[in-house]
Amino acid sequence: MLTYFRPSKSDNMLKKLSLLSIFLIISLIGFSQETPEDGLTDEERAFSDSIATVNEASEENALAMNAYNEGIKAFQAKNYSVAIQNFDKAIAGRPDFVDAYFNKGMAQIEDGEEQDAIATFDKVLSLDTNNSKSYVKKGECYTALGDYKMAIKSYDKGMKLDPTNEKTPYAMGDVYFLSENYEAAIEQFTKAIKINPDYAYAYNDRGSSYRMLENYSLAVNDYNKAASLAPKLAFIYNNIGAIKKKQKDYPGAIAAYQKAIIADAKFYLAYNNRGSIYFEQGKYAEAEKDFKAVIAMNPKYAPPYNSVSAIRFKQEKYKEAEAEASKAIKIDTNYASAYVNRGVAREMLRNQNGACSDWQKAKDLGSELGNIYLIGNCN
Repeated sequence: MLTYFRPSKSDNMLKKLSLLSIFLIISLIGFSQETPEDGLTDEERAFSDSIATVNEASEENALAMNAYNEGIKAFQAKNYSVAIQNFDKAIAGRPDFVDAYFNKGMAQIEDGEEQDAIATFDKVLSLDTNNSKSYVKKGECYTALGDYKMAIKSYDKGMKLDPTNEKTPYAMGDVYFLSENYEAAIEQFTKAIKINPDYAYAYNDRGSSYRMLENYSLAVNDYNKAASLAPKLAFIYNNIGAIKKKQKDYPGAIAAYQKAIIADAKFYLAYNNRGSIYFEQGKYAEAEKDFKAVIAMNPKYAPPYNSVSAIRFKQEKYKEAEAEASKAIKIDTNYASAYVNRGVAREMLRNQNGACSDWQKAKDLGSELGNIYLIGNCN
């Protein structure tokens, strides 16, 4: 929630007090009997001090408002550290400035300071105990920090304060999904859908939960519903393709990946997944075309290099296969499959020591195939 400051009721009261004080001073002048050295009676001096206090408070509020608005501008410009500094200035001028605390927390999240953001949102809640959005944001912070138990507690408190916000059970569903508690995730995504029956993301993620439970028919139903609600979301079709591929329905999978590409021509995962099907079908030219498209779109994504390595191996171009696998490993030094493929290429190049070293590394990274090659070919 990023909003520019609007004068609050307290600011208007300050203005009224200032006018009232002036009126009273003017009234009292006509009734003064004694005039001290400064020309003011005790009553007039007291009200004069009140005006000075009001003016000082008004000035501090104006400075706080200006700092707050500068913080909003910096946030919108994605200059989060400057935004935080300005929100701190606003808070210094107005220690009860709830919006400044809240937006400071938002900036801290964007700046990767989730732990600090939690403390900031706690301050919001100390000033406004019914601020449901602060509980939701705390949930996001705990999720980012991997503390799923605290994330769920925070989301639950937020949901109790505002049961009409579909994004809260949706976020809780994501936490349960990350915790591999797919039944609980389905329950929360269903709550989100009941609140908002047109919530495409909730249908998609519930579909993914069914997919993890291998209930593919319900998963596809949810993915199709999500696609009907948000036809431009390419990842939904990609998810359908993944199920079709697992079921060995290659024409259905390719059709789904094609829909993903139509929805978003830059969605490289669909090209990569379609290429893997072409590879399994022995259509190496089509597969390589897709993998090269992925590399052009995202040269820092390791899998297509490894896939091209597998194609080169099929083509008996072992030196090129080794080079492509090495490219994948350079990007991701923990890519077990790439070590396996490079080891196989090195074996064909009569580099047995290099092959065994790669398979050992693959085994250390948890690759069963790497372990099989190691046992079968190395001392």
